[in-house]
Amino acid sequence: MRIKKNYNKGGEINNVDKKALIESIKEPLREIVMAIIPFLLVYFEKLNTPVATVLYLLIRGLDKYLFEYSKTDKTAKLKGLTF
Repeated sequence: MRIKKNYNKGGEINNVDKKALIESIKEPLREIVMAIIPFLLVYFEKLNTPVATVLYLLIRGLDKYLFEYSKTDKTAKLKGLTF
């Protein structure tokens, strides 16, 4: 059995693999971007931790809703809160 190599002759990753890599990196980055606002509010003592957690969950839910809505409505310009 022969194993397919994921690299071209120049040693670079194929385009398909680059796209998959970028897509796999996007989700954790989205989480970090959405967590920055509640984190900063807690850090500067403007909000307590439980309220910041609820705020993060609301932001995450809104982002997920907008992302799913953009999948169903092809004319939607907004594909979530980030990226």
